[in-house]
Amino acid sequence: MYPFFKPMMLAIASRIAVDSNVGMKYRLALATWLTYMDVTSDFYMMRQYFLLGRMGTFVVCLVIMVVHMVMQLLICHLQNRKDKKYMAKGDGVHLSFR
Repeated sequence: MYPFFKPMMLAIASRIAVDSNVGMKYRLALATWLTYMDVTSDFYMMRQYFLLGRMGTFVVCLVIMVVHMVMQLLICHLQNRKDKKYMAKGDGVHLSFR
């Protein structure tokens, strides 16, 4: 093997790793933004249903959101029951709709 090959390959690999981390951060930021927009539109529609007196639709939407949140928290607790600190971080993430 040539002496320049390993340093060259390490330089290329580190550059690719940096580029992939940047892409990962953009994907995460986009996913978080889309989630917040989705939750905002859900709350807006629930408010509209409430103001229009469509209580059945309002309650169904509210129950769906609450059940979803409870299921996420339950799964987080089941997966992380041995590490309370990590469980608390997971709860924070789920309660902030991320």
